[in-house]
Amino acid sequence: MPYVPRSPRRTTTLKAVVGGQEQGRVRDMSTSGLFVETHASLRPGAAVAVVPLLGELDGERLPAEVARVGADGLALRFVGLDVERRQDLRALIAEGAGVERALRRPLHPPRRALPALPADAPVVLLTDEISAVHESPVAVPAELEAELVALEAQLVELGRRNARVIDDNAALALRVRALEAKIAVRGRLEQDLFEAYDTIDELEQQCDRLMARLLADPAR
Repeated sequence: MPYVPRSPRRTTTLKAVVGGQEQGRVRDMSTSGLFVETHASLRPGAAVAVVPLLGELDGERLPAEVARVGADGLALRFVGLDVERRQDLRALIAEGAGVERALRRPLHPPRRALPALPADAPVVLLTDEISAVHESPVAVPAELEAELVALEAQLVELGRRNARVIDDNAALALRVRALEAKIAVRGRLEQDLFEAYDTIDELEQQCDRLMARLLADPAR
């Protein structure tokens, strides 16, 4: 197996929500993976959907797998990311490292479809906006805590729905490109057919002229 160098990792200030419940911190991250400090338990090799809630990848369901399980958290490895998404990850890592934040695009053009994930794959949300609540030393009332848990569950479900919409858009874009290719082939076949008709017409005219000459001079 050829050696593939690891991407350089950078420490981040990003937070993580694992499975809609367990809170954690993204200790470091690169375009090839990340390490989440968490008490969540996942088996090595398990498929995971990493869903950033910021930057250019906002709401995308990035396929990953559990590369290693340690006493202090999980090492996740991204699977099948294209060049464009890796570039967006670099920008996200810069944001998480405290670099000036980039503006978000409201909509993405159709992208290449990512490897499929199981529908029940655990979701790891990446965000920089929940730490003020979960790390506050002030006690949170029980009713607010329940509401926060419900809201986080809604975030997970919204992330899954958004990922399904993105997957559907990518599949639709592939179907459109396939249809355009078929239309182009049909256009070329029709052009070849028209040219064949022209050739047949020309041959028929030549036959008519030859027949007329034979009839005009039977001695030939």
